[in-house]
Amino acid sequence: MVSLLGGLSIFFVIYFKDLLKPFVMAVMVWYLIKTIYNMGKQLPRWLRGTLAMAFIFGLVQATINLIVYNLTEIVNNWSVYKNTLGSFLLGIGESMGFANIIDSLQGQIDRLNLQEFLASTVSSLSATVGNIIIIIIYIDVYKYIITIL
Repeated sequence: MVSLLGGLSIFFVIYFKDLLKPFVMAVMVWYLIKTIYNMGKQLPRWLRGTLAMAFIFGLVQATINLIVYNLTEIVNNWSVYKNTLGSFLLGIGESMGFANIIDSLQGQIDRLNLQEFLASTVSSLSATVGNIIIIIIYIDVYKYIITIL
């Protein structure tokens, strides 16, 4: 019986992972909000709630800003990264006894499609924003369920 429940649990987690990840994040964020909310017992209730939500939204905004900044830096310094990679590969090729490793790999380096990489990253970022919205919805539903119980 225990192995059956364990197997079903593993199947459930694997099969519904895309649904469970935002839910688990929502529960974690809800507990973080609740912890922040309970830290300032002497403050009015509305102010504690506002501060807790402002902290969470500030944290999300800072994370998004960090991602955008890093992507901008990658785009701005792409030629430097490409040249450094070329020098690195040339050094490795010489140490391993390959005279023209850079020529054979130059085609691969030139095929690195920055636009495709950025499109993939923006798609991932938009999925993250979608997950954040789902997390906010889950937090409200979870809060409502806890209030009823």
